[in-house]
Amino acid sequence: MTRFSLFFMFLAGFSAYMFAQDVRFQIDVITHMNTANQLLEKDDTFYAATSGGLLIRNADGSEEVYNVKDEIRDHRLSSMAISERNIIALGSTFGNLAFIDRSDNTVLTDQNLLGNEIVDMEMISDTLWVLTTQFVSVYLYSESLQRFQFRES
Repeated sequence: MTRFSLFFMFLAGFSAYMFAQDVRFQIDVITHMNTANQLLEKDDTFYAATSGGLLIRNADGSEEVYNVKDEIRDHRLSSMAISERNIIALGSTFGNLAFIDRSDNTVLTDQNLLGNEIVDMEMISDTLWVLTTQFVSVYLYSESLQRFQFRES
């Protein structure tokens, strides 16, 4: 048997072994929660919009974290507001908006303000006022769609 034949048999056996292995990829999103840009407290629950995402500390001491792995397009949060419907609106330094419905933890995003740094937000009833460095925008809650919709800047 030649060296080539031995090498080929080794390569074929090794390839069959490698492709038979169960490969699992796990991607972790690691961000820091050091810089809290806005803090809110509602119903004994503490909310922090940070440079690494949203940190929620519940009354029982448990914590929840929302960041880009949870479909929030940008984890550099600059502001937030919470509606009476228990929907959290999150604004980022790049103009991305995310809405988290706490009843089922669904996340919806909006990019109408993309490229405009969101400075602050205020929720009054079913109206969300969003202040950017350039203008003020209005979002209204739609009963039929069950979400906030961009109205005007």
